[in-house]
Amino acid sequence: MKKIFTGLLMIGLCGIGAGYLISCAKLQSPVSPDTSLIGVGNSQAASMPQASIVDSTLLTTQTLYIDFDMAMDPASFNSSTVQVYQMSDTVNTTETQYTGISISYDPTLNRLKVGSTAGSGWDDNRYYRLHLTTGIKSAAGQQLDGNENEIPESSAFDNYNLQFWVGAPVTGPYAQNPINIASASIVGGGVTKFLTSGNVGNVSVAYGYVTITVQFNYDADESTIYVDASTLHNNLSLVNDVSGSPVSPVQVTLTSPSSIEGVFQLAGNMRYKLTARGGASGIRSSQDATQPLLRGRYFGGEDMVAEAADDVIRYIYTMTDGGVSTAPPSVNSVVYNPPSRRFTIYFTIPSGSGQMSAASLTTANLKLIGKYDSETYNIQPKQIVIALDLASVEIYVPDSFYPATGTYTPNVQVQVKVSRNVMSSDGYYLDSDGDGVGGQEYDDYLSGWQWVDSQK
Repeated sequence: MKKIFTGLLMIGLCGIGAGYLISCAKLQSPVSPDTSLIGVGNSQAASMPQASIVDSTLLTTQTLYIDFDMAMDPASFNSSTVQVYQMSDTVNTTETQYTGISISYDPTLNRLKVGSTAGSGWDDNRYYRLHLTTGIKSAAGQQLDGNENEIPESSAFDNYNLQFWVGAPVTGPYAQNPINIASASIVGGGVTKFLTSGNVGNVSVAYGYVTITVQFNYDADESTIYVDASTLHNNLSLVNDVSGSPVSPVQVTLTSPSSIEGVFQLAGNMRYKLTARGGASGIRSSQDATQPLLRGRYFGGEDMVAEAADDVIRYIYTMTDGGVSTAPPSVNSVVYNPPSRRFTIYFTIPSGSGQMSAASLTTANLKLIGKYDSETYNIQPKQIVIALDLASVEIYVPDSFYPATGTYTPNVQVQVKVSRNVMSSDGYYLDSDGDGVGGQEYDDYLSGWQWVDSQK
């Protein structure tokens, strides 16, 4: 009998019953630049349908059930909008479309059913990916909202993907979860900082050396992370991110089957990039001879799902005694003052100057955006005033402005957009996504929405 594995891979296996081991993983749609910044609860936003897996039904059937939070257009479910892809092997390296599926929609439950039309059901020992496109519409005509931010966007953001596994149950420490970094830390100047969840700054290299420790959730295959006592495998590397030169460790120690420790000599006031590489030739867990179909866990990256390319990158900013980190600037907060009709942008500037470049704080890089009846438009600022310490800037809303419709509306939602081209006075571009590199595609900053009277 076939078994379907579903459940959240990032937190483990979620249920066993009736001979079926249930485990599913939603492959999160990319977060758009303004997902976490646009205010929630916008009464003017059109309601968009969202999809969710129904885990419990998989205990007794090989049919996938996807629930929607509103009535859907049955005609929008077809072979173009509902697709299944089959992975070529157990390490998830390539995939081809699996066309032998049945599709039906239950309007009473707002539920999509996807099954295999093959006589024996799904193929054993394979990953599959359910792919729902933005061609799926609600009964009111709104497109699918894959990243659940209530904003109609392109398919790159609003498609919905779900990965599931079909095969015999796997038990023991090498169950379906991939290998991942459980913790990563750096010790410099006697102070420990953790790299697991983000980049770190102000790492002291006053004595010239730091110790980086990486702990995996499973025993690692040594050949994928370690060469010898003074060499790391390319799958686990440290690079001077300014010059691009790799940094060789002074010493490497396997402190346990699942932990590796390297001592490095680093320069002060410098940015370094630590990379853990995934994919079929990347980091994997130690070989497990009792599970020939699996041959070790492959690295799952940050989404905890082993895929063809899974890299985890962390940036390290060093300093000497009394020095300052060379991290890029970011927006600390945006505060609106209704009486004066101004937004104040406060920057965090870790770099040596501690100041923003006044030449970059212009109307080309600092914008006001209005929203009326779900439509957005630009509002020309009345005035931009840069603080004397070059660490904040004020943007004044004009006394009178009108929505795109040209009619007067007492209250219009307004937000501030800070371009990724804003920079510190020593040349570091704005970093809004927190990856330690400024000026990239997703580094524009959008503040939350504020209600503003469109006529003073």
